[in-house]
Amino acid sequence: MAASLAQIANGAKFQRGNGGTPEVYQDVAEVNDIGMGAPTAPDIDVSHLGSSAREKRAGLQDFGTATVKMNYVEGDAIQQAMEDEVGLNTPRNYRVVHSDGIHGYQYVLIIKSMGTTGYVVDGKLERTATFAVSGKPTRL
Repeated sequence: MAASLAQIANGAKFQRGNGGTPEVYQDVAEVNDIGMGAPTAPDIDVSHLGSSAREKRAGLQDFGTATVKMNYVEGDAIQQAMEDEVGLNTPRNYRVVHSDGIHGYQYVLIIKSMGTTGYVVDGKLERTATFAVSGKPTRL
């Protein structure tokens, strides 16, 4: 049996761009789950009176939402900057870098919410950031 070529997620990074030229990316601290949206495209009904059945064309791709979970790190500048940006509808570059440190994707994301959960016995505080994905991601 051939050895698997599966890539392990441990060591992957979620990075936030600073908007500068050139753009500098910083790791978001203690990320433990990255869920990027899968593309969908709506059906556009182009049927007409001469059609023998419904005719459809694909609309624009929509990459939906992304969700990133991280351990709450008190005083972390990047986590605080993300929280401060909620509601401002500011598009910002983010990257998901695979564990090989080379490959991954760059996204334009708009942070929509960032909440903290885990206030339970024996719980850990965890932050969840939800983003709208703008445009099409590019490969690194």
